[in-house]
Amino acid sequence: MKKKIRALFDGSTCVGIIEIINTNRPNKTAYVSWSIFKAEGKPIGGLINNYFLGNEDFSDEEVFDLVKDQIQKYRIGRKRVFSNVEFEP
Repeated sequence: MKKKIRALFDGSTCVGIIEIINTNRPNKTAYVSWSIFKAEGKPIGGLINNYFLGNEDFSDEEVFDLVKDQIQKYRIGRKRVFSNVEFEP
C-alpha cells in the first residue's frame, strides 16, 4: 500500500511517497520505505525501516501516521530537514 505526501524543504514544496512493503502482525512490525523528491525529481531523502507498533491489530493508517511523524523528525547532520508533512488527497 502506498500514500503520496508533500513536505516543505528549504521553503519549497517537495513530493514523496510512503510505501508499506510488508506487515507482520504476530510480531507487531511493519517494513516501510519513504522517499521525498524536489519538484525536478531530484531525491532529497529517504529511508527503509522496520517499525514496531506495540499491538497486533494495528491499521495501515496508524503505520502511515507513525512514518509521517518520523519524516518530520528526519535530520541531515543536526538539521531537521522537512516540515509541514501532509498526505495528498
